[in-house]
Amino acid sequence: MTKPDVLIENGVVHGISSLLVPTDFQMTSLKVLLGFGNQKLVTALQQTTLDQLFDGSAELQYTIFAPTEEALAKISNETWRSQLTLTDLLELHIVKGRILQIKEGQVYAPLIPGYLLVGGKGGQSLICMNLTYFHAQEQSGMNIENGEQTSNDHYDTQGDGKKRSSGLQRTRRTDSITPGGVYEAKILNQKVTPNGVVFQIDGAFGLHTTAKSTGRWIILGIIIAFVVLLIAVGIWLWRRRQQQQLAASRSHVRLLD
Repeated sequence: MTKPDVLIENGVVHGISSLLVPTDFQMTSLKVLLGFGNQKLVTALQQTTLDQLFDGSAELQYTIFAPTEEALAKISNETWRSQLTLTDLLELHIVKGRILQIKEGQVYAPLIPGYLLVGGKGGQSLICMNLTYFHAQEQSGMNIENGEQTSNDHYDTQGDGKKRSSGLQRTRRTDSITPGGVYEAKILNQKVTPNGVVFQIDGAFGLHTTAKSTGRWIILGIIIAFVVLLIAVGIWLWRRRQQQQLAASRSHVRLLD
């Protein structure tokens, strides 16, 4: 007890040095998100069943980068209506394991494949990058500034303090992302829990819609090509049957003669 017997208008206050917690109370990342006021994010996690990673039932630990309510409100309604797209968006903000500190240049792999999260300047922010828009080069690192490659610095890519080339170099950014999403977000708060870590950030990372659109066009092209092939085969079989019927008719006429 640090400040006993503090008199106030309607009673007495006793200041204590720490929070009193019931012995059966379990602090989870999901409860921390609610404490941060991330109700919209918690609802989205429940809709996609990803809340199971943070409610204390999962065997592994996870780190979540939680956008504020204001940041999530900027994401397009189309994203929220699509279960698949919403799951991808949430997985972009989740990393397996406990990240206790964001380090500048450190690379983190989110649950959704094809993306990387990289610690920003001074470890005060996080940068989201899509591997579709990078090309491999032996002596290059990853350093983003205004969406363009700025240097060939080498970064700690394995978390052991040794700087290595990541093998990736940024090209000029020509992609587009989820409306309302950001490429870089500042870290606002952090809370460590028994089942993971929660970082609150000021922006929601966007899925790279150009990459998705290209993939959809490829799939559509394959489907169209398959349909055309089926039609062509059908026409060939029909013509062949017509020829066989014609030949049979001629043979029948000859027999009658």
